[in-house]
Amino acid sequence: MDEKTAKYYENHAQDLLKRYNSAESPLASLVPVLFEKGQRVLDVGCGSGRDVSLLLEMGYDAYGIEPSDSLRELSVKSNPKLDGHIFKGSLPYLHDELTGEYDHIILSAVLMHIPDNSLFESAYSLRSMLKKG
Repeated sequence: MDEKTAKYYENHAQDLLKRYNSAESPLASLVPVLFEKGQRVLDVGCGSGRDVSLLLEMGYDAYGIEPSDSLRELSVKSNPKLDGHIFKGSLPYLHDELTGEYDHIILSAVLMHIPDNSLFESAYSLRSMLKKG
């Protein structure tokens, strides 16, 4: 993510949290059809944690990565069940605590923030975290 965009997220975290949480998650209708309960899911660029929270409520082992310190901290403060489920990180290098294999990785409005010269490395990083098969 470029510096200008990162600053925007930091400086507008409170407004973004409200905006993201006021919108219904598109995952609500898709996840039960596509994912099996209990599967491990990673949300890269999780923003307010809205989708991580939904996934946890639906019985998934869900985690999120968010590069914005302010947005991440406000998310956990406003929704304490996200504590221990949202970590600092961004593509192409994700947080070390999230090593392991995931059944699914979701990205919503993330790839446009990745510089072209980091897209391959980002895809490789994501692939390395998915379960084989």
